[in-house]
Amino acid sequence: MGNGIHLNLDPRVKLLGGIGSILIILSWLPYIGAILGLAGVILVSIAFKALSDLDPSKGIFKNWLMAIIIILLGSILGFALITTGVASNSDFFIVVGVAALIASSAVYGWLVSKVFSAIYELTGENSFKWAATMFFWGAILSVILIGGILYFVGWILSAIGFFSLKVDTQA
Repeated sequence: MGNGIHLNLDPRVKLLGGIGSILIILSWLPYIGAILGLAGVILVSIAFKALSDLDPSKGIFKNWLMAIIIILLGSILGFALITTGVASNSDFFIVVGVAALIASSAVYGWLVSKVFSAIYELTGENSFKWAATMFFWGAILSVILIGGILYFVGWILSAIGFFSLKVDTQA
């Protein structure tokens, strides 16, 4: 798994990141998924902030926040345009709305791949490198709507990476 780098990090961070990643994976569940996903984003954000504090120059937390803002704004804009297009029977609004969803998903995936690449550089944990790869290709393939599957795999690898982190137990 990792290269054995021990981080001067609160051991709860690996738990927060791992559980947060799993909750994000479970966000696809009907009814409760949105709540689980939101809880996951919050837990992962705490873990990313703690990792970012170890080396702020890597931009882990900054890129994560930008990814979240872009996917939220793109989703709101996309769904609003699609709804407007359906209500007014306008193909133009529907096409632009779908394009907004795809574009925001692609930018999200690219930024999250940067986050996991930086975490890999910081920790040496190979699962994060693979998660970064999944998000990178997911960003590219979001154009043909396969990106979501790769994002799903990326979050699984993220959970593995967090639970595999070697942290100081004295933190």
